[in-house]
Amino acid sequence: MPVRWGAILLGAIAGIGGTAIPVGVLLALGVADTETPAGQIVLVALGFAGQFLAGYVAARVAGAGRLLSGGLSALVLYAVVGTISIADGDDPGPATLAFGAAVALLLGTAAGVLAQNRYR
Repeated sequence: MPVRWGAILLGAIAGIGGTAIPVGVLLALGVADTETPAGQIVLVALGFAGQFLAGYVAARVAGAGRLLSGGLSALVLYAVVGTISIADGDDPGPATLAFGAAVALLLGTAAGVLAQNRYR
C-alpha cells in the first residue's frame, strides 16, 4: 500500500489549522481556561477534532491507501503537538504518550474510513 506523504502532511497542516484557530479564539475570549476542568475538556475535545480533521483531509486527498494516510496524518499531528508540549515544559510519561498516539491513530483511521465510504 503506497504512503502518500503529500496527503499526510496536508492533512496534518489542516488539523493544526483546524485546531489552532478555535483554541486561540476560545482562549482569547476566556471561554476555555487551561486551569479549569471544563476548559481542559474543551481543549482536549478540540484536539481530538483536529486529529479527526487531519485524518479526513489526508484520506480524501490520497488516491490510494486512504486508511493509512488518515491514520498517519493524525499521528504526525499528534507528534508535532506533543513535541511542542514537551518543549514548553510538560512532562508526560511514556504511557501517556503511547495512549495519545494510539488515540490519534484510531481517530485518523476512523476519519479515513468515513472519507473512503463517502468517496465511493
